[in-house]
Amino acid sequence: GVVARRAAPLLGSKGTMTAIDLSRNMLSVGRAAAKGEGLNIEWQQGRAEQLPFADGSFDLVLCQFALMFFADRATALSEAYRILADSGRICLNVWQALDRHPFYETLHHVIQRRLGMSAIKDIFALGDEDELRALLANAGFQCVEIEAFSIIARFPNPEGFLAGEI
Repeated sequence: GVVARRAAPLLGSKGTMTAIDLSRNMLSVGRAAAKGEGLNIEWQQGRAEQLPFADGSFDLVLCQFALMFFADRATALSEAYRILADSGRICLNVWQALDRHPFYETLHHVIQRRLGMSAIKDIFALGDEDELRALLANAGFQCVEIEAFSIIARFPNPEGFLAGEI
């Protein structure tokens, strides 16, 4: 619910915010955090591939680092397109390709070597701009803009970070 909680105050009294997640636990965390921040957000459990909303009922769909985990990305994007108003937009984040993330690339190779398989590559599965553009276009989106950007993350407790990632 981080994105919903950051965007909700920008709506003022004229808009509404609805957050959806497959996980009840994620919804519970988001709901509790929003309540503590005094935010009015509707929290709903559901699948991205079958959104429980009427056609054209949203002006904006936000999706942060989740598209790569959906069982059927094409259907999820078609559903996002369906629920958007005619002038609606989608804004989503995906990770760039694995080769753009040296730490995770190394971690992937180590896990692969030690365990014979690694799911880390899945996180970076939409790093190909052409593939992402095609997915969006096939769902009906027009005027697709893809902006690549990089940030440097620093962690005060590298051992704790590494333990969490493993």
